[in-house]
Amino acid sequence: MSKFSAHHPFSRRIDKTVVIWLGPIDDKSSISQLHSIVNSIRMFEDVDQCAKFLNEIKNEKAFIVISNMINQHLKPLFHSFSQVHSTYILCNNKHGGNPAGTYSRIEDICHSLKQDIRRYETEQSSISILSSDRIPNHDINELDQSYMYSQLLKEAILEIEFDDEARKRFADFCCFHYSDNKCKVDAIRQFENDYERHSPIWWYTKELFIYSMLNQALRTQYSEIVIRMGFFMQDLHRQIEDLHAKIPKDEYPRIVYRGQGVSDEDFDKLKNTNGGLISFNNFLSTSLDPTVARAYAESSKGNLATQSILFRIELDPLIASAPFVELKNIGYYQEEKEILFSMHAVFRVGCICQIDDRLWEVQLTSTSSTDEKLVALTNYIRNELQQSIGWNKLGHLMIKIGKFNQAREIYHQLFHLISNKDWKGRALIYSYFGLIHKEKGENNKALSFYNRSIQIFEKYFFHDYQNRAINYGNIGEVYRNMGKYPDSLSYYQKALELQNLFLPYDHPYRGIIYNDIALVYSQLGDEINALSYFQQTLQNQEKCLPSNHPHVSITYSNIGQLYQLKGEYPVALSFYQKALENEEKSLPSDHPCVAITSNCIGVLYRLIGDYPKALWFSEKALSIQQKSLKYNHPNTAIIYINIGEVN
Repeated sequence: MSKFSAHHPFSRRIDKTVVIWLGPIDDKSSISQLHSIVNSIRMFEDVDQCAKFLNEIKNEKAFIVISNMINQHLKPLFHSFSQVHSTYILCNNKHGGNPAGTYSRIEDICHSLKQDIRRYETEQSSISILSSDRIPNHDINELDQSYMYSQLLKEAILEIEFDDEARKRFADFCCFHYSDNKCKVDAIRQFENDYERHSPIWWYTKELFIYSMLNQALRTQYSEIVIRMGFFMQDLHRQIEDLHAKIPKDEYPRIVYRGQGVSDEDFDKLKNTNGGLISFNNFLSTSLDPTVARAYAESSKGNLATQSILFRIELDPLIASAPFVELKNIGYYQEEKEILFSMHAVFRVGCICQIDDRLWEVQLTSTSSTDEKLVALTNYIRNELQQSIGWNKLGHLMIKIGKFNQAREIYHQLFHLISNKDWKGRALIYSYFGLIHKEKGENNKALSFYNRSIQIFEKYFFHDYQNRAINYGNIGEVYRNMGKYPDSLSYYQKALELQNLFLPYDHPYRGIIYNDIALVYSQLGDEINALSYFQQTLQNQEKCLPSNHPHVSITYSNIGQLYQLKGEYPVALSFYQKALENEEKSLPSDHPCVAITSNCIGVLYRLIGDYPKALWFSEKALSIQQKSLKYNHPNTAIIYINIGEVN
């Protein structure tokens, strides 16, 4: 017999731990105390059903509590499951001599469980590493794009001005999703009502649901939670920043330690960095005590797909990639020798030494070095986002990295925050909704929102040439996607005419319109005009943009497509390869643009007759497409057709 508890879709997204109670399900007192720690609990009285459930879970880690009513010798059996992190036996042995992992009180199990879950959460921390095979020309100072976008996400959150209701909205949201867990709801309401009585650091270290939810949201870029927890992220960062500025130089910690498991794949990258950089993309907990950190590292040895890492971090008071603070007398646990860094701390990787079987020491040092190309690209994208602030900036960022559903959620929130009389605000949000639907291939919805936006601008803001031009260009793109090329060309020409009124000749927006007009001419079979506009596009981008900007990739890809239509396959392939190389440097690995370019290369290899390469690139495109867009997106159908023709 089994019972299911607290497993909403929200919980599956955020709660990556599940407690399994194996014993009488009428032991309500014990189960209630476990519920105060975790939301997701599975209860079984039958061992076979419990084992079947363990075999079925894929993305969660199980913590098993075996009551004294069940055969305690089952513990070794459960250790054979890779999904099991820890096992606890509740046994009231009055004669003493309890073996390790055996407890006489449920309160003691809860204490160990809370520590073990926090330890597991530590192992899941998001890191960015650049391994040597990703470093062009052996430049060791480039960070991968995940750090760049995480940094911009942090900047956007810190700019938002949260109102007094932000904490209540977060609490109401959590209570709704945890409605069948009274312990959780009570903890959430306490957080809401007593928030100002304690510091953000105190709450972060006290409440496991705060710690877990925040770091899981940052790790997965789960914007629904990032939006609602933004006020707390901001408060926590600013408290760390303020306290860091007050640290006397003679009390500055010189060495801190962190222990965690690292996947074999990431460890291989670490070994190949040769002095490269590593960033921790969420709030980073470290210890002044190497013994504590080593215990955390060794606790990951049960996972055979990971290496246990003891990071030894040397800190320089003159160099800091992120502020930090010692938690003694500040956090909920007053005596812990913990150092907490704010989001996105960056360090340089030094020596890597093996301590024991699958246990390594990795030496890190403070660094302020960054790659010039990455700085140029990050600064350019930051400048593009400067026209927006707060929620708007965050939504714009989500669109840029291909997180369209998250962007829609952000703009939905923003739409309900602005005044009904804020016509310009509403017009801009309509435009962003149009952009989101366009990127998702929902052309009719996109056209509807763009038309709403342009109607407002033409009625109330006729001389806002910039936003009118942007809308005309977007409408032109939707018509092009729909195959209505004369209408598309008409709107692009309107956009170009308006740009002539307010933009300098070498402005990057001109390059976008040149590119769009070239695409229409290409579809109409006018290769001469198409190539002419593509060349104008590339000339503009070479003047205005960093060499690895995503728009440069699009132009390379479009020129490749033109040469493909002319039957000049080797030239086409060279441009597609340039596009893909740029995209893999500047975009998330699951971005839809990477899928589109990979499929283009697959199609080209099929036309050349190299079917193994054609199939490889097409399957790569399909894998990315399935992660980022709906199964019925038009581009997915195109990829399936290509795979079918290859086979």
